[in-house]
Amino acid sequence: MRIGRALYGEQSRESLFPAESESGHVIEHKEKRSDLSKWGNDLRQTFRTIAQTAGVAELDVHLLMNHSIPGVNAGYITRNKLLSDHLRQ
Repeated sequence: MRIGRALYGEQSRESLFPAESESGHVIEHKEKRSDLSKWGNDLRQTFRTIAQTAGVAELDVHLLMNHSIPGVNAGYITRNKLLSDHLRQ
């Protein structure tokens, strides 16, 4: 017998992951903030590495990672216009 069925017999009839909640469903799962910040940074680093390897243009990587656009002329570039036109090609 599966443990979910043994512990939550009634809830396990309707839910794949039965729980003690009033509805019988797993309703909330929280990770530790310190873990989330580490994973987020790892994901950003991984994306940056893969984008570089795949030959994604530097401008595209900056836009996709929400980084500021480097260079003196960057202040004249409208980010919204770039996002709506350039990345959709």
